[in-house]
Amino acid sequence: MRIVVLVLITMIFIFSATSVISALSSTSMQTGSKGTCGGDIKCECGDTLTSSQTMWYDLNFCPYGLYIGNDLVTLDCNNHTIKAIGSSSGSGIFINGRSGVNVKNCNIEGFDHGIFIKGNFSVLENNHVYSNNAIGFWIVSGSEGTMILNNTITNNAGTGVVIQESPGNTIMLNNINNNGYYGVILQGSNFNQIADNKLSNNYYGIWLQTNSQENNIISNTIDDGSSGIYLKGSSNNNILANNISHVGVQGLKLSDEANNNNFNNNFVKDTGGYVVYISSSHYNTFWNNTFDNVHVAYEYDADSNYWNLSDIGNLWSEFVINPGYPDFYDILGGGDGIDWHPRLYSDCYSGVQCECRDTVTSDYVMWYDVTDCSGSGMIIGTDNITLDCNGHLIGGSGNRGILLKQKNNVTVKNCVLEGYFSGIEMDNISNSIMLNNTINSSFSGVFMMSGSNNTLPGIF
Repeated sequence: MRIVVLVLITMIFIFSATSVISALSSTSMQTGSKGTCGGDIKCECGDTLTSSQTMWYDLNFCPYGLYIGNDLVTLDCNNHTIKAIGSSSGSGIFINGRSGVNVKNCNIEGFDHGIFIKGNFSVLENNHVYSNNAIGFWIVSGSEGTMILNNTITNNAGTGVVIQESPGNTIMLNNINNNGYYGVILQGSNFNQIADNKLSNNYYGIWLQTNSQENNIISNTIDDGSSGIYLKGSSNNNILANNISHVGVQGLKLSDEANNNNFNNNFVKDTGGYVVYISSSHYNTFWNNTFDNVHVAYEYDADSNYWNLSDIGNLWSEFVINPGYPDFYDILGGGDGIDWHPRLYSDCYSGVQCECRDTVTSDYVMWYDVTDCSGSGMIIGTDNITLDCNGHLIGGSGNRGILLKQKNNVTVKNCVLEGYFSGIEMDNISNSIMLNNTINSSFSGVFMMSGSNNTLPGIF
């Protein structure tokens, strides 16, 4: 029942966001222009700016914002505000059929869309576009070469930035937060770049749909919200070096024939669902990514995806409990995905300080605490070794403090384990000793799934 409700809620969000954009498309050619302004002539609400101006005033209670009336015009709001009246519609700044426009240092609030662009090679920078009724920045069909740089785009009821059927635009260095539906949407748009943005608490961080191709999604930080990056029916895109964390459902999602996309050097962790979820999509390549989560990757009705490039696979936080360990990483679900060259977190050995999820590969005595681990605390990576915590803490909130799987003749002693679901998890372990360990604030102290001839004295 819960799954059905979640699907219905998701469909409502997607339908609502698309409906908002479609409805506004019919009203994009706003009316209401009054007079002209520019230079030393002060603008009024609804005026057309025909020459460059640095504002020395605010515009409040506007039924319409400002129109840009010529090419190569610069509007520098000088940190002044263009604010709509309560029942306002249209755009705070309306650029239609103009090229080379520069809009900067503006605070725009309360319109249907903050800045509307139908034109080429404009630069929109250092603006604060917030609390608009639908969209922050809206680039519509046929617009090329617009740069949206270093803006704060927040608390808009719909989406932060929408690009529709437009190539070669850049969205870079923006803070895109707390928008009602999505941070950035590309619809049928190719050869765009979305890079170095911070997106937080949007329903989806970045969504490519309607056959958007050859776009570069690079070095964005996405957190909170429902999902990180979603490719729906969009192919041949590069998803590179993004950092996605603490989203409620999927980190990376592909559906509806999202094919031939390249995912490289992304870091995805602490997602409520799978870090990667693929449905009806094929020939995508995932390599040199870090996937750190309890639920990692799942293919549903999806095959012929590639999980390594040559001998470079991905780092999987839960590799040691995957059915393919230690030889390969088997992707869950009904597809045929296998990472033939998976990587573990770093090995740690005598003289090297271990961190969360590191793999102990030799006799080891700790001289420090390890804290705030969200997955496994530490992993035993080989047979015939001793881990002596020397009274130190391995603390966190993940599944297990110490993980042993398919190992023989291991000793773990003098450890303080705190905050995990299981202090020590043992799977297919033999001839091993757990000695003088203290386990606090955990659902289970030692969770043994299978094993033989093990000794567990002195567990507190």
